[in-house]
Amino acid sequence: MNGLQKDKPAIRVLEGNLQVVLMQQKLAIFKIWDDLAKELSQKSGILLLAILIPTIAISIIEHLNLVVDFPWFLRLIGFAFYLVAISLVAVSCHRIILLGPDSMVTKWGVYWDNDLLNYIGALIFVAVCTAIIAVVLMFPMMAFVMMFSAAGGLFEPLNFLMLALVWVCIAYVMARISILLPARAVGDTTSFAKLFDLSKGNGWRLTIATMLPVFVIGALISSLTSWIFENPGTASLIPTVLLSLIYSMITICLLSCAYRALLQLHSRKDTEADGFLSDQ
Repeated sequence: MNGLQKDKPAIRVLEGNLQVVLMQQKLAIFKIWDDLAKELSQKSGILLLAILIPTIAISIIEHLNLVVDFPWFLRLIGFAFYLVAISLVAVSCHRIILLGPDSMVTKWGVYWDNDLLNYIGALIFVAVCTAIIAVVLMFPMMAFVMMFSAAGGLFEPLNFLMLALVWVCIAYVMARISILLPARAVGDTTSFAKLFDLSKGNGWRLTIATMLPVFVIGALISSLTSWIFENPGTASLIPTVLLSLIYSMITICLLSCAYRALLQLHSRKDTEADGFLSDQ
């Protein structure tokens, strides 16, 4: 390497070749989904037990907000409990998938520790970043729609395509920044920049692997929930709490599997990079 240090063109060639080696490693979308299926088949009972109480609390808070006109300070307290409850659901799922059932403080999924607090902070950060990006992207899109609305139905397909493009871009950003969540849930204090860099070169694959199932399953759950409310009596057969349990478990565990896949991919990249450099 001493000779290479004096040969800048050789160094640039070496760096370029190394970058090619690293970029050849691609995230396996179907492997993530396969890992999710295996994890759920093996740990679904433990997962459901761990998120049952927080999910019931979430459903109660949501229902009370709909039927009772609370003063603002009580709504603020309710939101704090709601934030803790959804964080408990997520942290429990991430821990069980990534660290195993023995990592749980209690099998009932009700606890308080530093990892939970860090997760809440990460969740707020991700929500704020997503909201800012959504506003930045939506503003020009809405201006475009208003500009051409006078043209009647001529631009309706184009408006739809613009809206779809905006949502795809939001999903891409969400997929990449959401990797922060499982990391904080299991005590990974790696900086956000490094965690964001884990998906470099695999951003769209990560988006498809995580966001596509979230939207598809969410649409199915939403349709089923609407059908339940439109048909009184079916709620006793298909409780909405159960639907919330299933949706939360699948989508959160999916993110766990994606985070683990990125870590494994990054580890393989480091190994191949070391091997490549030793060969030069």
